[in-house]
Amino acid sequence: MNSSATLLPFREASFSKIISNAVLEHLEDDDLALDELSRVASPRGRVLICVPNSYMFMALPLAILNLWNDRRVGHLRHYASTDLVSRGARRALRAIDVTFHAHVIKIVQAVIAMVIPAVRNPASRVWWHLERMDLDAKGDPSGMNVTVTFEKVAIAPAGGATSAAAIAPTQDMNR
Repeated sequence: MNSSATLLPFREASFSKIISNAVLEHLEDDDLALDELSRVASPRGRVLICVPNSYMFMALPLAILNLWNDRRVGHLRHYASTDLVSRGARRALRAIDVTFHAHVIKIVQAVIAMVIPAVRNPASRVWWHLERMDLDAKGDPSGMNVTVTFEKVAIAPAGGATSAAAIAPTQDMNR
């Protein structure tokens, strides 16, 4: 099925599990897409959203790589985890987990795979060791991406879960 993320063709509370991976950063109106994700999530349903992490937190080599990549793939913005959590809370989505991934070790992994192509083999112990190192750093906000897992709650709290003063803004890529 092909549809717009800002006008999903589903009834309210249709899904108990939703994944939005690498979507919001490409949309002109990401707020409308967040509204739609919340609308189609069932009570106590899970909504997993993965987006590019804010440059403010990203390790410098990853930030430089992303500056080039953003224009190439059409990213309009990056997200601070606190901003995404707050925006979800305003839509009755309570954050239950925040993880960061694609840390600097991923650059090391890519270089090793270029030099030794066998490392990309699914049976490669080296590849999976480097994957484990990235996973072990999931609490370190210096990764390229942030994933927030939400649970749909009955009613959105007034004003969201966090004060506006504590939220780092979404970084708009439009210039």
